[in-house]
Amino acid sequence: MKLRRLNLSILRAFLILNLFIPAAVAGESSGSPATDLRRLQRFHAGRQVPGVGWYINEDYVPKSVALLLTRVKHAMRDQIVKAMAQDVDGAATSEAMQAAITRRFAQAGLKIRRDDDGLYFGRVFLTRPAEVPGHPELRAVTLVIGIPWGDDTSLYIFSRRPSGWELILSSEVNGYTRVYRAQSRLRYAVSPPAADGSWFVVTGSINNHFASNWQQITYAALSPGEGPEHPRILARGQHGIFLGYEDEQEAYQLAVKADGFRISMSFDTAADRPGAMWETVGYGIADGMAQRQPRVCRLNGPRGKAIPCSIARGAVLAKQLAAEKKSAANQRE
Repeated sequence: MKLRRLNLSILRAFLILNLFIPAAVAGESSGSPATDLRRLQRFHAGRQVPGVGWYINEDYVPKSVALLLTRVKHAMRDQIVKAMAQDVDGAATSEAMQAAITRRFAQAGLKIRRDDDGLYFGRVFLTRPAEVPGHPELRAVTLVIGIPWGDDTSLYIFSRRPSGWELILSSEVNGYTRVYRAQSRLRYAVSPPAADGSWFVVTGSINNHFASNWQQITYAALSPGEGPEHPRILARGQHGIFLGYEDEQEAYQLAVKADGFRISMSFDTAADRPGAMWETVGYGIADGMAQRQPRVCRLNGPRGKAIPCSIARGAVLAKQLAAEKKSAANQRE
């Protein structure tokens, strides 16, 4: 009988999450940016099962909520674009940009909610404006929106024009149905200008996650395309990464030059230290084309002793299989 009650509780929670709440969100017409944000902030990604203490589908994003999240993100982007175009001068500092964006958000009624428990959408958000080293004609702004188990982060790059700053490149991920598909924990680096003045930006995104150190990084090299929402993709890839650091940022490094880039990632750990093995993926870039270079594996950091990647990967696989066997044996006992 207890099992039956538990199953019914799980079914009720599943129906609320997947049918009723998304339908209610979808049934509301688009309103002002502030209204859409308040709607988004009401949505909780998972529903706790009574008497059990855990959540189901806490990483699930119904399509209607994904659409609402995109709408809110683009409303925030529009406020950022207005601030950059109208409220700052050609020598805009990061502090001046932040102040202008903050005013625009306040005027639009975009407010943070302080009662976020980590499983809500849009209750926390922030912007990080920055000057771009080596490019006085460029400015960058990242928009970070809180979602379950992490964040949704977008990158906007602006170019100086006589009338203000114009958005010329956007890096966003929209419409995902699982939070781990969001662009999150974003880092970026803009290349030095090439001889013809062209440049590209490299991004690195670690997927949102609950607890495991074994995750995935997505990287991309982008250059301005036909419009800000359609950048040219020079290179894109995914790679396993080990996050056994106090600061996850230490788990990989970006190095960008005018003619290429490389990304170095930790993908194994020793018992007494993280980063026992690293793998570097590199690309050469010329004439708007990317050419992948041979990967390099190293021991004890991205500049440690080079070893064949087949040996490194084999060692990691053997270690993972041994851990799985040990876990299975413990469960049988």
